[in-house]
Amino acid sequence: MADPNIIEKYDLIPGQTFEQEFSLVSVENILFDQLSAAHAEHENLVEQNAKNSRSHNVAWYLDKVYDFHDGLQMAMVNGSFEYDLTAVPDANARKIITRAAVLPTMTGELVIKVATANGTLSAAQLARFTEYINLIKDAGTHIRIVNLPADSLKIILNVYCDVSIIDLETGRLLNTADDIYPVKEHIDIYLKNLEFNGRFVITKFQSELENAPGVLNPLIQEIQWKIADFDFAPVVNWKIPESGYFVVAPEDLIINYFKDDVANN
Repeated sequence: MADPNIIEKYDLIPGQTFEQEFSLVSVENILFDQLSAAHAEHENLVEQNAKNSRSHNVAWYLDKVYDFHDGLQMAMVNGSFEYDLTAVPDANARKIITRAAVLPTMTGELVIKVATANGTLSAAQLARFTEYINLIKDAGTHIRIVNLPADSLKIILNVYCDVSIIDLETGRLLNTADDIYPVKEHIDIYLKNLEFNGRFVITKFQSELENAPGVLNPLIQEIQWKIADFDFAPVVNWKIPESGYFVVAPEDLIINYFKDDVANN
């Protein structure tokens, strides 16, 4: 026992332990146990209240976006809304958002961009996700959800090749029995490796094309971008997709193949 007030009140011997001074069934032992438990409960309550009243950061919101379980109800637990997944065998399958970004703005608004493995949320899924966000968000925080089809790119290239391994008519790689089209494959690689809501950077895109087998000098003639049914507009240096991700339709990809006379001289 180290508390001088208790030592004086109970006429205890300094240096003795609590167990040496009080029996397990004594009133003091029971009382101190109750006080200790009440103090611990009070500390937990204070910490939980502080946690629930604290404004959350972007990383917290992003975790919560990925934690959305479509079609499940939430319950209030310790002052915050949580899922009870103890009897839900398909819990992971209900986490339908596979790509997301949370972006703070100068006005204090949070923009949440989302996509599923197949593209956009359906109207019903979006309604349920919006209700979920409204439940878990901090009071007073304004959130705008972006759920759009992929931004479209139009790409025109003049590619100078090693004609010994690249077919100028099709762009097919000739030194393999497999149907490999190096330029198209490296376009796909670049887009696949872009993080969600990441920048399409023209110089980095060209560097990726230069890594394609048989490609000696890829020249970008034109790169344009559009969202939804708007007109295409030029990409100058770089572009962040409004939806969070890009696609290139077959009709929007034009690749002209040429023999690289300089390299072959």
